[in-house]
Amino acid sequence: VMRRIEPNFTGLTQFWHEFGIQTVAVFCIETEHPDSTLHVRDFCPAVGVAESAAAGTTNSALTSYLVRFGIVKPDVDGLIKVKAEQGCEIGRTSSIHSIVSMLGEKISRLQVGGVATKVIDGSLHLPSPFKK
Repeated sequence: VMRRIEPNFTGLTQFWHEFGIQTVAVFCIETEHPDSTLHVRDFCPAVGVAESAAAGTTNSALTSYLVRFGIVKPDVDGLIKVKAEQGCEIGRTSSIHSIVSMLGEKISRLQVGGVATKVIDGSLHLPSPFKK
């Protein structure tokens, strides 16, 4: 299902500009990899990228959503662990790991990380603000 999504980027960009939203994420719990918790697509042409291969901010928000609505549960150590697969549709499959610690019914800590693959290399040379 996720691979068949064909976003209308022009319409989404207009929507994002009108409402001040920078990205829209779509997710499902049907995954391509059996060890993943969810499958994510993050569309963000309003910030110059049609689709993000790996987005920590998006995944932290999704993890919070999953926790709030009881879709994910703590393990034997009392931690909630979420592994998201993202970027599959654009040929840059990524795994984003989130670990949640709870204090009662509230999130007390949320860690997000993963492994990145360099896809571009470059340098940016700016004039020094201290030279005259």
